Amino acid sequence: MTRRFPSRIPSLSPSRSSTSRSAWRSATDESTFFVEATPGLASAIDVQLEQRLDGFGQDGWTPAQWDQLIRASSFAEIAVRDCKPVCIAGFSEPWPGLAIAWASIGHDVGTAMVPITRRICRAMELHPRARRFQMTVRVGFLPGHRWARLLGFRAEATMARYAPDGSDHVLYARTFRR
Repeated sequence: MTRRFPSRIPSLSPSRSSTSRSAWRSATDESTFFVEATPGLASAIDVQLEQRLDGFGQDGWTPAQWDQLIRASSFAEIAVRDCKPVCIAGFSEPWPGLAIAWASIGHDVGTAMVPITRRICRAMELHPRARRFQMTVRVGFLPGHRWARLLGFRAEATMARYAPDGSDHVLYARTFRR
C-alpha cells in the first residue's frame, strides 16, 4: 500500500468530506477534494492530449500499470472535482534524498489546479526525506512548463530524445535543505 505523508495537510484540507474518512476538501475550492490514489480512479481521468503523447491517459495506461506506479510511490493522491477524478499526482523515490514528482492531469481540471498546486507544494515542503524533487516536461508543452515554475521548480537541462516517442523534455528540479 502507498505510504502517504503527510497523512493530512491541515492548511489545505480543513474539513472532512462526508463521503469518505480519507477524503479532504480544499480550503479554497469546495468542489475539489483529495483521496488516496487507486488504479480505478486513475484510469478514469480523461488526460490532456500532451500527456497522452507520453503514454499517460485512458488509452495509454492500464489499471495494472497505475497500480504499479502508485505502489512504488511514497505519496499518491487523486484530486476529485464535481465527483469526477481530474488529476493524479505523487512522488516516487528511487533512492533516499531524491523524489521524482509525477502527475497526470485531465483536460477538464479547470479551477481545481489552484488547490492541486497548493497541495503538491505543501507535500514537498513537509516531505521528511527528499532533498531534491525532479520532474520532466515535454519541450513544447507550455502549460506544463508554467506549472513546473508555479510548483517552485527550476529548469536544469534539456534531455534530447527522452520520451518514448523520441521527443525532447526539460528536466526541472526543486531542492530543500533537510
